[in-house]
Amino acid sequence: MDWTTLIGPAVVAAIIIAVMTERRLRVDMKIAERRFALDRELAEQKFEFDKALATHKVDLDVALAERKLSLDQALAVWRRRFDIAEQVLAAAYEARDALYWARTRVTFSGEGRARVATEPESDEIKKARDQAFIPIERLTEHAKAFAALQTVQDAVAAHLGPQAVQSIIDILSTYRKITSAAHHLIKYASWSKDPMTADGLRPFRQAIWGERPDDNDKRVDAAIQQLDAICRPILSAEAPT
Repeated sequence: MDWTTLIGPAVVAAIIIAVMTERRLRVDMKIAERRFALDRELAEQKFEFDKALATHKVDLDVALAERKLSLDQALAVWRRRFDIAEQVLAAAYEARDALYWARTRVTFSGEGRARVATEPESDEIKKARDQAFIPIERLTEHAKAFAALQTVQDAVAAHLGPQAVQSIIDILSTYRKITSAAHHLIKYASWSKDPMTADGLRPFRQAIWGERPDDNDKRVDAAIQQLDAICRPILSAEAPT
């Protein structure tokens, strides 16, 4: 057999193989391009999703932080109002009881004798001054309550309002009226040989030991009722959540 007779089929086979290989390469390239396009599309979608998720998370974090800040502020205000209401109401009740007791005519042995005399005194004047000192002595035992009412007024004005402040003013004015009357009785006891019945000292005696209940009692009771009406709802309210 002449070898040249084999060249034709070999060439044809080579051509066929070359054509098939080229087609395969084209198919592979198309598949690779399509896969690349899909990967890029998926990557872009994933990026957009991650971006949206991150943005949503930031928005949620901001909203949560704002909510927490608002809640913290509301809780702080509630706590502050609660503390002030509790403090002022407790002090007011103690002050009311102290004023009532200071003006009680019943006395006990030894009361008033803590007073320090500033000048020579007769027995009558000493007795009158010691008796007049008893309301001061009794009120002094509750000085912290009156001091608390005095110092808390600005906070009460800011958190509880002017009516609560006016109630405190009424209690403190009654306190000053009683102590002032007692000091006047001590100071001017020497005006009369019988300071216990001297007409000039009658208004001061009346302010302390007059018929009860008098205007002083009514003023203090009204102040307590007003404070109670303001403070009780605050003390019974639940904390913000």
